[in-house]
Amino acid sequence: MPNNFDFTDMVKLISPARLASYHSAFSIENKAELFGLYGWNLELSGALGSLLQLVEVALRNAINDAGKNSITTLPNQHWFELLPYHLIEDVNALPNSAGIKPMVKSPQVRDFENGLAKAKRSAQKLLKKKLGSDTAAAPTLDQIISQTDFSVWEYVMDKSFYDGDASKGFLWPKGYLYAFKKLPLVTGKNKQFQQRDIIRRRIESIRTLRNRIAHNEPVWKGTGFYDKSKTIEGLEEKISEVIELTYWISPSLNVFVRHSALMQRLRMIVSEHEINNATYRNATVNVSDFKSLLDCFDENKTTYRKTLISSGNFTGFIYSKNIDSTDDTFTARFTQPAVNVESCN
Repeated sequence: MPNNFDFTDMVKLISPARLASYHSAFSIENKAELFGLYGWNLELSGALGSLLQLVEVALRNAINDAGKNSITTLPNQHWFELLPYHLIEDVNALPNSAGIKPMVKSPQVRDFENGLAKAKRSAQKLLKKKLGSDTAAAPTLDQIISQTDFSVWEYVMDKSFYDGDASKGFLWPKGYLYAFKKLPLVTGKNKQFQQRDIIRRRIESIRTLRNRIAHNEPVWKGTGFYDKSKTIEGLEEKISEVIELTYWISPSLNVFVRHSALMQRLRMIVSEHEINNATYRNATVNVSDFKSLLDCFDENKTTYRKTLISSGNFTGFIYSKNIDSTDDTFTARFTQPAVNVESCN
């Protein structure tokens, strides 16, 4: 974006308060760099949002599978309606004559139940919209599960749903067998209890990241860093946490995610080079002949990098499409006309 562009309306529409976070985290010299960085955050949000969407679907289906296989139900019953849980002492209530306070559901149990009730209503509403308002059909378990919020699957990992005595029929740890192909490595006593809590905290952290994206906040805001290189490190750590959760759910899911085009895109975006691209700080490489183009390809072979190039009156960029492959495949895009360069050696 040229520096002479009038950003007055952009500042009003996005709001100075929202843009303040960008100023505090990066050394921004002008409005062009500011909105370039804002655009970078939008691109990062899109890529991360897609990854988190995949993880959310996998997680809820994995835990749903655990519920179906761990909780005994009768016809027309769903496992989440029969889920055993521990009560907790109501600290705000007065004790009875024996000095004992009443036992109540924990906030996590209530939130889990409310989340499923909300999902059930939503599924029923969609069913009526599809079949007619007078339909007597009830939503299926899969239809209900698909309408749940991400928070539901954090709540069900709470200790209220855990009991080491398998005869009591609690979801955890029996459900580990169906929900998680791998579990976090722990030491000491009560390993299965620890593993549940580690998974719960990981889901909570990822849900916080997801909410930040959903509310159009800077993705890097939660890293705690206010320096470009440290912010990149913080984002990489967050992404690694998401990837680790996919491994706990299923090593196959983990392999699929790590080798997906989505991860390639994230590696490209989460880099100082791409931030510099967004803020117009990287020099454009002049491609004057085929050799100089091949030199750019060679440089990009081992990095997830988008290189800005110019050739005569054309401007554009090149990037590697599949770094992990033995086949050197690149794409080049120009402003006009569009040119694709495949398998240049």
